[in-house]
Amino acid sequence: MAKPVREAACVVAFNHLDQVLFVKRPKTAKAWANMMVFPGGKVDASDAVPTPTSAYAHIPPRFFLSAVRELFEEVDLSLTSPRLSRHVDQMTRRQWRHDIVDKKATFDQLLAATKASPTYDALLPYKQLITPVTSPHRFNTWFFLAQVGAADVAEAEILPLGTELDELLWLTPDDAWSGYLDGDFNFATPQLYLLHDLRRFGSVSALMEHTKRTAHQPSEPLLAQRLPIEDDGVITSVFNGDPLHTECTDPNGPLHRVVLHPDRSQTLVGNQVRMLARDRQFRTMVNCTDEKGRNAFMLASMLGQNDVVAFFLDWLVIGNGTYNMNLADNEGKTALMLALAHGHAGIATLLLGRGAEHSRIDKSGQTALILASFIGCTDVVHTLLAQSANANLIDNEGKTALTLASVNGHDRVVKLLLDAKASVHAIDNDEQTALMLASTHGRDAVVRLLLHAGAAVNFTNPDDQTELHMAALHGHETVVRRLLNVDAKHNILDCNGRTPLMMAAMHGHEIAVKWLLDADIQVNRSDKTGSTALMLASANGHDRVVQRLLAAGANVHFCDNEGRTALMLAAANGHVHVVQHLESNSGPLDLVDNKGQTALMLASVNGHVDVVGRLLDRSANPNLLDLDGKTALMIASAKGYENVVQRLIGRSAALDVVDPEGKSALILAIQNGHDAVARILLTRHASINLTDKDGKTALMLAATNDHEAAVQHLLRVRADMNATDNDGKTALLMASTNGHEIAVKLLINAQADVNLSDLHGRTPLMMAAMNGHEIVVQWLLNADAKTNIIDRDGKTPLMMAAMNGHEIAVKWLIDADAQVNRSDRNDKTALMLASASGHDRVVQRLLAAGANVHLCDSEGRTALMLASANGHLYVVQCLDAYSGTLDLVDNNGQTALMLASVNGHVNVVQRLLQRSASPDLIDLDDNTALILAIQNGHDAVAQYLITQGANINLTDKDGKTALMFAAGNGHDAIVQHLLRSLADVDATDNDGKTALLLASTNGHEVAVKLLINAQADVNLSDLNGKTPLMMAAMHGHEIAVKWLLDADTKVNRTDRSDTTALMLASANGHDRVVQRLLAAGANVDLCDNDGKTALLMAATNGHEIGVKWLLDADANVNRSDRDGKTPLMMAAMRGHQIAVKWLLNARADVDVSDRTDTTALMLASANGHDRIVQRLLAAGANVHLCDDNGHTALLFASRQGHSAIVQRLQNAGAAMGPDHMATTATTPEVHWPNAIMNFDKQPLVF
Repeated sequence: MAKPVREAACVVAFNHLDQVLFVKRPKTAKAWANMMVFPGGKVDASDAVPTPTSAYAHIPPRFFLSAVRELFEEVDLSLTSPRLSRHVDQMTRRQWRHDIVDKKATFDQLLAATKASPTYDALLPYKQLITPVTSPHRFNTWFFLAQVGAADVAEAEILPLGTELDELLWLTPDDAWSGYLDGDFNFATPQLYLLHDLRRFGSVSALMEHTKRTAHQPSEPLLAQRLPIEDDGVITSVFNGDPLHTECTDPNGPLHRVVLHPDRSQTLVGNQVRMLARDRQFRTMVNCTDEKGRNAFMLASMLGQNDVVAFFLDWLVIGNGTYNMNLADNEGKTALMLALAHGHAGIATLLLGRGAEHSRIDKSGQTALILASFIGCTDVVHTLLAQSANANLIDNEGKTALTLASVNGHDRVVKLLLDAKASVHAIDNDEQTALMLASTHGRDAVVRLLLHAGAAVNFTNPDDQTELHMAALHGHETVVRRLLNVDAKHNILDCNGRTPLMMAAMHGHEIAVKWLLDADIQVNRSDKTGSTALMLASANGHDRVVQRLLAAGANVHFCDNEGRTALMLAAANGHVHVVQHLESNSGPLDLVDNKGQTALMLASVNGHVDVVGRLLDRSANPNLLDLDGKTALMIASAKGYENVVQRLIGRSAALDVVDPEGKSALILAIQNGHDAVARILLTRHASINLTDKDGKTALMLAATNDHEAAVQHLLRVRADMNATDNDGKTALLMASTNGHEIAVKLLINAQADVNLSDLHGRTPLMMAAMNGHEIVVQWLLNADAKTNIIDRDGKTPLMMAAMNGHEIAVKWLIDADAQVNRSDRNDKTALMLASASGHDRVVQRLLAAGANVHLCDSEGRTALMLASANGHLYVVQCLDAYSGTLDLVDNNGQTALMLASVNGHVNVVQRLLQRSASPDLIDLDDNTALILAIQNGHDAVAQYLITQGANINLTDKDGKTALMFAAGNGHDAIVQHLLRSLADVDATDNDGKTALLLASTNGHEVAVKLLINAQADVNLSDLNGKTPLMMAAMHGHEIAVKWLLDADTKVNRTDRSDTTALMLASANGHDRVVQRLLAAGANVDLCDNDGKTALLMAATNGHEIGVKWLLDADANVNRSDRDGKTPLMMAAMRGHQIAVKWLLNARADVDVSDRTDTTALMLASANGHDRIVQRLLAAGANVHLCDDNGHTALLFASRQGHSAIVQRLQNAGAAMGPDHMATTATTPEVHWPNAIMNFDKQPLVF
């Protein structure tokens, strides 16, 4: 009888760390005993209650409800709205969970009691899995993905007294898999399968994104089948798509299998398979491959599974009775190569014995011989060579079998390869030979074999290093000696100018140094940095190498490029033993480097006290100065090296030397916060009152930087506490400025003068108040600091505290009788300064202390005005009750409301109007608050003023109304609001301009449309006769032109100079506007006061498209202006080739002349426009015509030096003229036409 298949739901819950939730079933569980599983269980009858339709129509809703219920029941995670964890306490939830498990309550009852509903959107369908027919309990299970918030993760728990689960764990898929392999966790087949799927995507969130794209489509459920073959406890289960699955339709499809093995490390999942069965049904799968193209035979060879490989070779047959062992994976590797690549020599030997092909080359260019040589499989190499394997093939990196065997020191393999005539001269892609690599890695036996085989020495790599360089660098003494014995060049230089001796010395390889010195190498050779072998060894502290080099005659007096000797380098790096070896041979110890520093200074700067002591013992001078004017003591003091300082002082180092900045050792120590060093210097009586170049003493620096111990010590030795620096600042002022309370307290207790001021007149109390250091303010006041003293700007401490919003400091100062109504040089009081900066709590304190709200500053502004101007609503609220009238005006006639309006502070405007501020007052320029708001683009303020009844038709001194400003500046919303409030739409300013004209001028199309819709007169003109259409056309505002034309504006209206809109558009090159005007019936042949037509203007300025459209509209091509100039003449004169072309095509008269008888050809010739001259000549221009002075085009071109045009005109038969002969010597006096000599090359703008 078939077992029933029960429905179940599980949730793969994951958190923000991509960890998945697992729960452990107890050993007594009926299903999945002692297993780690996902939270879930069977679908209950109660889950079948009516539920909202799921977004996934192919999945019954009961699965979703069951998943939500099981997640809450087992681990207290709620996928409901609202969240149960947010609205029901933990103890109550725990009781509900117990009752649901014990069947005393249902999940549906819980939802009803808490007015919660399941959140199905939080569940993403992932997999449907049906357990095998052979299972004792069969389930049809839907697995859902769900992301859990961090807060819910912290609250997740299993029932303390429950029997359903033992443990709860959050694990990444990789950690879960590792735990399985280590035996920490048990997983059943479905969990292993799904866990592999999770790992395959790299992260749970990536899997979720993938699932979102496929979850809406029905898919075939995963039907697990357990194969009836078990071998030594191995259990194999297959899923849909596996060739052995009974419902498999694609025998060549991907493997979907879980092979459970007692040895967990052998368990394989997904696209991997371990062939452990010997049943014939496995024949169909022997050539199935994983994602890397590897079949089971290749995997067995790669993993070193001898029994499996033998099984394939002995028993598994296909087709012709043999197994094809030479198949290659995606990388071109055969089973033989894979075995060798993983060091399985035994399998490789077995495969070769069965006839495996050895000449195959993989995608990296490697052969079996190369791989065997790399890992040193001597027997395999011997077999391959015996089978005639090519020993000189190279891989993609240029390496041969010999190269790889050499680098790894496989000398027996190297000998076999050399016997097989492998080339010793092969060079890889890094330009290294086998000998170079063997020398680098110290393979002495290999080096011996290669040299015996004739390998060339002294080959250099890209860094110009030889085999000897590399052996010396790495300290391979035997290789060094062997190379020297075959006459390797020992004085050759690498790219850094270093010899093998330098490399060995630098790295402390004493024996290598010995062999190189015995080879008579040049011991004093220097590299590109000027360093010798002795310097390099000294700098790195290799004292035994130093001894050998000295014995070999190394020169201790040589300097590197920085002027440093070996002794200096050893001292700088603290190598005292090297210093001991060098000092007796170094002569004077006080040699200096390029920075003027001695060995003693270099040791001091790095705190090497032993070296300092040694050099002082050898009479090094501690009082020399480097190029920065510093002694060793100053250097050590600045660095804070106490022991070095003590040593130097003990050897009579001068205490009070100062550098060019006036800094002594004491000042440097204190400046850098080294209190202990300062104490040492002070106990040795260093001068305490020396000043640096800024006039600062040690006490000032200590106080400035809050070095309390130094301040205390300096005061104890009676440092001058009232000394001032170059800016007049005392130590107390500096400490007060920075709020260093302890330093201030120490100075006050020492009777420092609390009222001394700096050059700006600022006292310690002012600086403390300004920076809000309340404790310091209190201490200074307690020490009788003057509260009403003023600085150069007339500011008191109270003003400074108020200005910066330091409420507590203000309180202390008021309590100390500070004058609250005192004003500074700008007549600003503390109240004004606080108000301007928006410090409402300070304002409240000042008002409570009697601050006068009616006082004005030098600009006539009160505190209320300043607060309003800066938008400080809370301050305004504090002040307006005290201020009486709100309509006081400043020196510009502006009220608080105007100041708020001009700066766009709508909240302040609202407050002032609520407090009865007058909205219609005007300033000295007749501006109202409304006009000021609109001028500055503050729409919200303007709209509010309008709604509150501000007069919308008042004008400023230029006669402009609010509507004009709004329209002219494109504030469309305000225009609409003003029109709705019946603003005068046709009012004009002092220049006769209307709002519509201003909007048109600036191209504000929406405003233009609004005004037209409001019946604005489209034909009203300003005092110059210009209409809105003219202004829009002149500036090229096409859409505005469209609206105006649609409103029946007069298209041919002229201004005072008889200019039309078409002329203005044409002159300025607004081609699309020209097109619109022509379509609206604009007259193309009207002319202005100078006789200029639209065509002439367009031609003059080279607007070719406009010229074309005007000609297409039948404009008179030969109409001339008052000077007789035609469009062709002007285009020719200005050099506009395309315009000339269109005009000639329109049959322009080529020989017509102006009032001075000048033709287009003359104008083009005089101005050097060769291409235009060519066009005019082609059009039949007469080269013989003369102007009224008898000058021809040829004469014009000649006198202006246009040789190409001269040649062209002469070719056309031109002569100079009856009264003039060409000459190259001098230029005769000629009366040139004004149009030629004085024309304006800039486009005309009307």
